Amino acid sequence: MGKRKHKELTLKTKYEALRDLEDGMSNKDASIKYSVPSSTLSTWKNNKEKIFLAFKNSSLKRQRVKTDKYEKLNESLLTWFTSMRGNNIPINGPILIEKAREFATAFNYEDFSASNGWLRGWKERYGITFKEVSGESAKVTSEMTAPWEETTLPTILARYELKDIFNADEFGLFYQALPLKSYHFKGKRCSGGKHSKVRLTGMTASNALGERLPMFVIGKSAKPRCFKT
Repeated sequence: MGKRKHKELTLKTKYEALRDLEDGMSNKDASIKYSVPSSTLSTWKNNKEKIFLAFKNSSLKRQRVKTDKYEKLNESLLTWFTSMRGNNIPINGPILIEKAREFATAFNYEDFSASNGWLRGWKERYGITFKEVSGESAKVTSEMTAPWEETTLPTILARYELKDIFNADEFGLFYQALPLKSYHFKGKRCSGGKHSKVRLTGMTASNALGERLPMFVIGKSAKPRCFKT
């Protein structure tokens, strides 16, 4: 009896770990949360379909068939979600929870709690997972930068005092951009709409002693109207 209980607990742990990884959790964080090495997580991922099927069959045996107390809310949220994704609008967990609360108010579900547990159950019921909408990035590898950092850079820095050595970098703030990930239906292509290119460009700088220069920010307009007197 004790063995079977331990086996079910292990199966549940594998299932929950794989769902967390599907929802965007890193291997490192999952390894810490479930106290297992990364190699074990890799084994679980290679057997994901078998683990999911075994957990589903186990759940069906242990759970009773229950009526959906919040059927109107769940179905309405699914309809809204389908419409939003049909228009290529990214949807994440906080957005779903806030919309669910709106439906709960509309249907007078005063005891409804938009918890993370409810959200997970809703996603499982309708086959929804977290996917990358878009995002290819050209990464600079350590092999590309190591020779310069180890030879040329130290020679240049040796000529200056620490207070005169500054590190500066520019950044782009796309303040109208939509998220790059969204919940979507399993097995279906997750596409997104055109991303807004509206942005502010800024630059920050500080020296080797931690002294910072004022931040520089520029917008799109050469002569912004707000600066006119």
